[in-house]
Amino acid sequence: ASCGTSMVGSTHTKIVGGTTASHGEFPWQVSLMYGGSHVCGGTLIDSQWVATAAHCFEDYHNARYWTVGVGMHDRHHVYTTQVHHVRNLIVHTGYNSHTNLNDIALMKLDKPVDINTQYVRAACLPNAHDSFDQMTCTVTGWGATYFDENGNAPGAQFLRKVDVPTMSNYQCQYFLGRNNVHTSNICAGLRAGGKDACQGDSGGPLVCKKNGVWKLAGIVSWGYGCGDRNAPGVYTRVTSFLSWINQQKAAHP
Repeated sequence: ASCGTSMVGSTHTKIVGGTTASHGEFPWQVSLMYGGSHVCGGTLIDSQWVATAAHCFEDYHNARYWTVGVGMHDRHHVYTTQVHHVRNLIVHTGYNSHTNLNDIALMKLDKPVDINTQYVRAACLPNAHDSFDQMTCTVTGWGATYFDENGNAPGAQFLRKVDVPTMSNYQCQYFLGRNNVHTSNICAGLRAGGKDACQGDSGGPLVCKKNGVWKLAGIVSWGYGCGDRNAPGVYTRVTSFLSWINQQKAAHP
């Protein structure tokens, strides 16, 4: 199965706040559920591995209670066939919740999923030298970026997508402060506000289409974009963690 391809044609959306995706348009998008509730997004990077954000597991680090929904579109109707258990939960040991440094984690599913279907595919990992600067990329998710008092993650019923232009880290530091944006981050979003990581999920994908395939450029990180609509969204830059990903996969065959 070739990664980064969708059997559903994708139309660019310039609608502020995004628009509902078609089922199967972003088949690598997964839902990370804790005790059955959608908490974070994630991305299938092959048949058994999901990339997501470390901050999703600050309070919930027992792999036993996590499940992963694949091929989902409607958050309110999840079929048991779509739900997979987690064998390994690997949070980057260098993750710092104060600086958001190394905000990346991997989940290994208990068994491989078929990634050659209309609704389930893997996104391509970028090459080490891939640059996504000044591109229009797409962030997807159900909008679950926080818990409310009842422990419910508010958000959309159907998967949503929004196009966001990436910017240089230098530009991003101008908006957000030099100490908040690391070289291992990538920023995207409109200065006018309204389109930011609030539309996606924590841990979910920022994908960019290069040479006809969708590559995972970023992972929605924590703490930016939602409070201030004039701020770009800050993502974990996947090219900075390719060797870490390969190390973890090798260590958990």
